[in-house]
Amino acid sequence: MDRPHDVLPADVIDALRRGHAIEAIKLLRAKGISLGDAKARVEAHLRGFTTPGSAQQAARALPPDAARALARGDKIEAIKLVRAETGLGLKEAKSWVDAQAATPQMPTGLAPGEVPRHEGFGLWIVVIVLVVAAGYFVFLRGG
Repeated sequence: MDRPHDVLPADVIDALRRGHAIEAIKLLRAKGISLGDAKARVEAHLRGFTTPGSAQQAARALPPDAARALARGDKIEAIKLVRAETGLGLKEAKSWVDAQAATPQMPTGLAPGEVPRHEGFGLWIVVIVLVVAAGYFVFLRGG
């Protein structure tokens, strides 16, 4: 019996090549995979994604919106977007997102979800100049 994260068996792929998605789902069900997982795996394969959980998918990039959500540190949103884009089940989408999250990224120096801070040094200079100018007009010109 295949584990849910194994690649699709050859007979299932053959059924899909012949255009028989229902037969492919039935073949997966016969191998002990739940209906929901079998349907998600077939749909993912038909959409051009590799079998959920396979080593190839772990190395494959997430859909762009999901990758942006993951980069922001929003893993739940990334999982939702992967499911919407690929039709994968929750378990498979979570595995894929977790695999991508574990992949080393370029260090940013920020915690996940942290927004970069701006120093605002230029703003302080403008504020100081305005305060000095207002003080000049109020105290020296007004008196």
